[in-house]
Amino acid sequence: MTVDYNWLVAQCHVPVFFETWYLNAVCGANGFDSAISYIDPQIWGILPYFTANYQSYTVAIAPPLTQYMGPFLHIDSSISRGKQISLEEKLISNLLDQLSQRCDYYAQKWGPWQQNWLGAYYNHCKEASRITYIIDGQSSYETVKNGYSTQVRNKTKNKDNITVVTYNDVELLYSMVLESLDRVGKKPKFAIEELHRLTSAAIANHAGEILVAFLPTGVPIASAFIIEDSKTLYYYIAGEYAAYRGANGPTLIIDKCIQKACAQRKRLDFTGSMLPGVGRFYQSFGPTLINYHMISKDNRSSNHLANDSLDRVLFFRF
Repeated sequence: MTVDYNWLVAQCHVPVFFETWYLNAVCGANGFDSAISYIDPQIWGILPYFTANYQSYTVAIAPPLTQYMGPFLHIDSSISRGKQISLEEKLISNLLDQLSQRCDYYAQKWGPWQQNWLGAYYNHCKEASRITYIIDGQSSYETVKNGYSTQVRNKTKNKDNITVVTYNDVELLYSMVLESLDRVGKKPKFAIEELHRLTSAAIANHAGEILVAFLPTGVPIASAFIIEDSKTLYYYIAGEYAAYRGANGPTLIIDKCIQKACAQRKRLDFTGSMLPGVGRFYQSFGPTLINYHMISKDNRSSNHLANDSLDRVLFFRF
């Protein structure tokens, strides 16, 4: 049976990164491709990817502005867990086999929804782990807030009349991102036009918004773009004006995100960071630390080992 990517995505709730509108927004005119492994309506898997040329390689990678990708597997919950694990391995192996025939090199950060990567291991892929931080919004906001550090609780209590509101201004967000990165000697890996396409698509599909923290005088001090699906709210792209670092804008924005996640019974995913300072800041909100997997494979190599330097370039484009 021949099945269509869009038809499969419409059959269930997929992470936002797999939605067609999302992929069209981040891939732009180049479009996206996908591998599909279909057994029956209850058992199937998809793996979308962005094709690019890098040096002498044809690479299958995550699209621009995309933190997570990898496979999404749909396996009916009535199937026993032991059988589910076996099917996960089979579907993943089949998806990666398809990519082996289409590209020289594969590298994507798999979302935390796909913890079982045995199918990739059996397919001779290389794996490296990273950490993200997740708040369980199934609990009440007050319960989650009890897990805040004393410092964060004090900051959210003493707000100094700072307000956090939806304010969908891409230029403002981007200017704050530029300033935050410049402070640590870095530059953004995406253009404002790319960010505008994504934020506009997310807002149009009721799946995202830009939050901005304002002083009582109306001066903006920090902002964040959040994107969401049926299960998770992602704290995605954030920035802050250096002159107002002591005003705790990011703390209040994250607190607002946690309130929103708890109200909707969703998880809040901070979308990772291995930077010690950022990690400690996220940890102060009392999240659970979750591993996610970076999977790569050089399909031209006889020993099936990916190239470390190429991995870094392709994994950390966002």
